[in-house]
Amino acid sequence: MQAHTPAGLRECHTCKKLKPISDFRQSPTARYYPRDCLQCNREYRRLHKPPPPTTPKPSQCEICNSPDRISNDHGYLLPDGKWAPRSNHAQGIKKFRGWTCKRCNDIIGRAEDSPELLEALAKYLTKRAVS
Repeated sequence: MQAHTPAGLRECHTCKKLKPISDFRQSPTARYYPRDCLQCNREYRRLHKPPPPTTPKPSQCEICNSPDRISNDHGYLLPDGKWAPRSNHAQGIKKFRGWTCKRCNDIIGRAEDSPELLEALAKYLTKRAVS
């Protein structure tokens, strides 16, 4: 059974410290506070910030060439109604890799950056193609 937290305090799920509720940023669109305090959240964002791009942003995905599926890092449409590509980088290395749409970026991430797994998936789909 969880112990009762004193009023006005909240436990950060990362640092496990009891902190005043003012140390947590309330979501502007919801009536809840995040699990992590502002300090832990800033540190997480600093460590997981994507590397700066080394090539200009194209108008389409470098993998599937689709201009329709392109999304930016937050998934929002640009003011002109088009999607912006998101930067792709290898996890843990912090080295810019290229520009991909959200779908292709998600596929790479789900394959855990493994070319061998992606090749095996392609062989599987080719071998078991449904007409």
